[in-house]
Amino acid sequence: MTHSTSKKLKTKKLKATPYHDISSILELDKADVQVQLQRPTFGKEMLSPHRGSYYCVLLLTKGAVNHMANLQYFHAEENALIFSSPGMIKCWDEPSVDVEGYSLLFTADFFKTNGHSTTNLSQFPFFQWDARHFFQTSKKTRKNLEPLFKKILHELEGKKLKNDSVIQSYINILLIELERVYSEIINKEDRLVPRHVKLANEYKCLVSHHFHKNLSVKEYAEMLNVTPNHLNDTVKATIGKTASSLIQEMTLLEAKVLLRQTQISIAEVAFHLNFEDPSYFGRFFKKLTGMTPFQYRKNNLGNP
Repeated sequence: MTHSTSKKLKTKKLKATPYHDISSILELDKADVQVQLQRPTFGKEMLSPHRGSYYCVLLLTKGAVNHMANLQYFHAEENALIFSSPGMIKCWDEPSVDVEGYSLLFTADFFKTNGHSTTNLSQFPFFQWDARHFFQTSKKTRKNLEPLFKKILHELEGKKLKNDSVIQSYINILLIELERVYSEIINKEDRLVPRHVKLANEYKCLVSHHFHKNLSVKEYAEMLNVTPNHLNDTVKATIGKTASSLIQEMTLLEAKVLLRQTQISIAEVAFHLNFEDPSYFGRFFKKLTGMTPFQYRKNNLGNP
């Protein structure tokens, strides 16, 4: 899908992408929350495509839930680990009524002391955009990780001396332990992943990063050093979708985020997404969702 920038529109590009902070996504009464640990909950905003300004680590100890992160979709069950970092478009779906576990959310600012970050969060592979953001672990691994979550929760609930420093230390230890688990699982799985699956996954990551640049399938193929036909055939055989449909899918996710998380006009949304005019954007949106952008925004849907 390609769409050119309209000369008719007088709007400007967004200066900043809209983000939910911890307080708004969890519907907390307290503002400017920098760290929160609680049982997994899935409010209305979490059940629709959204961006967050925080990092998240979720350990599922019971139940099941579907999750989407950029163009990665997966079904999480007991002992699953799920990660997300600021800026990713994500959405939760169909959580079971018996969901239990630990949902840890924190910001980069929480780790800053005197203007200097005490932890380099970008060093952890599971927070990188081209990483896999979900995997199932064993019951043994879950039991090894749970005490650290409980220690963080204990510090958050108390008002002890220097508890922020202790919480930072526990989170840092947790992240290092998670990196060890992650590396072991990913290294083992990478040896078994076929080449065509790797290519399809690399393409999805590129689309998640660059869809706003209005690139063609041919341009993505050049970035991956393959032909457009080979890329399209591989994506279709692996995912069951065409290469161009994934670009449309990512564009639709961004449109839903802008319609829900901003008050900008539908014309501005269309311009931001490089559509040649609002009516073309409206037809695109309705074709994929069955409703107009105005209806989607008005309904304030709790489902994507």
